[in-house]
Amino acid sequence: MFITPASGPLRAKLGELVVLCGVWVTHIPRQASIFIGPVPRKKAATVTYLSERWTLDSVTQHKVFASENRPVLP
Repeated sequence: MFITPASGPLRAKLGELVVLCGVWVTHIPRQASIFIGPVPRKKAATVTYLSERWTLDSVTQHKVFASENRPVLP
């Protein structure tokens, strides 16, 4: 997972939270298949883009929510 710099000042805290959930976070975009933050104009077909809100909702509710480009997981 890559958390974009556009995620703002809470980027570090969000990174800590997802690491505690067992997610590997990288600071190198090309190493990630999931991006958290605003969706860029040019999307990569191999990347899933999710919002900070989606991430926080999924963590706090203990379930994976649906998003525009990600199906609900069982």
